[in-house]
Amino acid sequence: MKRVLLTERLRLRAPQPGDELAAFDGWARDPEVLRYLGWRPHRAIADTRAQLDWDQARWLKRSAWTWLLIQQTPSHHAVAAQGDRTPALQKGTPIGLVQLVPQRFDGPAHHLRLGCLLTRSCWGQGLMREAVAAVLAEAFDQSAVWRVDALCDVDNRASARLFDTLGFAREGVLRCHSLHPNVGDEPRDVTVHARLRPQAVVSDPAHGTSRPDHDAGLRAWCQAELREGIRCDDRRHPGPDAHRVDRLGVDRPEPQHRTGTFDVRACDDGPDPRYAEPLSREP
Repeated sequence: MKRVLLTERLRLRAPQPGDELAAFDGWARDPEVLRYLGWRPHRAIADTRAQLDWDQARWLKRSAWTWLLIQQTPSHHAVAAQGDRTPALQKGTPIGLVQLVPQRFDGPAHHLRLGCLLTRSCWGQGLMREAVAAVLAEAFDQSAVWRVDALCDVDNRASARLFDTLGFAREGVLRCHSLHPNVGDEPRDVTVHARLRPQAVVSDPAHGTSRPDHDAGLRAWCQAELREGIRCDDRRHPGPDAHRVDRLGVDRPEPQHRTGTFDVRACDDGPDPRYAEPLSREP
């Protein structure tokens, strides 16, 4: 993954030392921004600094990718909306983040979990939509990635609209799945939103038609494995069409099952519950 992504209005980059003050003031201590996330507001800048240090370390280990959102120019719209209550954002100040967490850690990740958040003063400007679109493009530029999904609290309508706008399919509801302590102590229902890798189209001369190339993703996964010097049959095939493996000369593996929830402090390489469900106010 690239450490820097550029859009029309934003610069997305990996966390750096010194970002903790803007993160703490912008979102880490704001219960409204964190309402549908799995962590409570930070009480001290040291908590935010430790979290960003951890995000930087995971970049090095490729166990997660977190980009901070930097506005290319100060937002006059945001300043006007704030009136005299909040000082204007300075150029280069982080205003939010987008994160991708692989859902497997034993090889090239075909399945990534998306999370994002945005400081309140920047809601309603389409900035998160712009940022997530750039991250999705970068994700699917990786040959092994087949799926990017996100979990969204059933009451978080703003994020649901964001995913609909970006072409995510709403796959269903997970009952009593996620703890959102800023809402209550009981597990919450969440909806599953997913984007899949665009399938290549191959021609079928025998019938004079075209069809999706269902094996393109598997070949990309095998190529990624081989680039790391690992035989494809040494690891579990992550794709949904396991019956296609034998046809391509790869041993068919047992299906991989993922259960449980990782704690941020307990498991260094686990999914980050802070950003399990994104928060963004988008039209």
